Amino acid sequence: MRIINWGGRDGLSKKRICNRIIKFLINFWIVCILFAVIGVVAGTDQRVPGSWKDFFGNMFFISTSYNGAWWYVDTYLILVLLSPVLYKITKKVNSIGMFLFVSGFYLIKYVLNHSGYGLSSENQISDWMIMQYNNLTGSVITCYIFGMLCAKMQLFTKVKESSFIQKGKNPVVLLVMLTISIITYCLQKALIMPFYGLAVFVLFNLWEKGKIAEKIWLFLGKHSTNIWLTHMFFYLYIFIGAIQRLQYPVLMFGGMIAVCVAVSVVILKLHEIICDRKGKNRSFAWN
Repeated sequence: MRIINWGGRDGLSKKRICNRIIKFLINFWIVCILFAVIGVVAGTDQRVPGSWKDFFGNMFFISTSYNGAWWYVDTYLILVLLSPVLYKITKKVNSIGMFLFVSGFYLIKYVLNHSGYGLSSENQISDWMIMQYNNLTGSVITCYIFGMLCAKMQLFTKVKESSFIQKGKNPVVLLVMLTISIITYCLQKALIMPFYGLAVFVLFNLWEKGKIAEKIWLFLGKHSTNIWLTHMFFYLYIFIGAIQRLQYPVLMFGGMIAVCVAVSVVILKLHEIICDRKGKNRSFAWN
């Protein structure tokens, strides 16, 4: 979901940000209502739709009882609203200094939280505020600023032009990506995830995918938001165990993507009917 147009302010104007938030909310509400109806028809999971309180709680981000992956919805909206401020700061501050500061802050906060010095509360409102504080000052905002710095420094262009990458581009990129993925899997430490994410993000953009692979990734990108919002319904909510019947991880993953994309086609069509009768913005991958 691309928001920043580095070197220009058009992507961060108040009007553009408001439009993005409204479009996202409409898409989210379509998903929420659609699966609430499916939950009634299927009758396999009492959590969906649950009570009217549950329904409106999920509609307005107070609860994530419908889908655990929705914990990020309100955090994402806050992050979008903060984008102009983060943009100004990142643009003015030295890139290396910004990277070191954000990394240092993240590491210190991680250590404190996992040493028993994190904030806690028994009040629902303050719990929500603490959760947003932890999300926004943790890996979420760290990865977001890392992305801003990549754009500001034109990192992809510089690395692509380097002689090291030019000599054996795809083998080198894929080997490094595989190596750091194996290391991260073996360590299984949440501490390194923002740095792993940054590395994979850079390497993925350096990977020469070919025309067919490029089209596949662009197609999946078009449906990426709805894959995020719907995937848990097909193995943990409503259709519990449906994907697991495929047994093998590769088939399960492929089946999950296929089902989510099929549902996303319906969601985007409904979104088009509601927001864009002319059909100019069928994709929900923020262009």
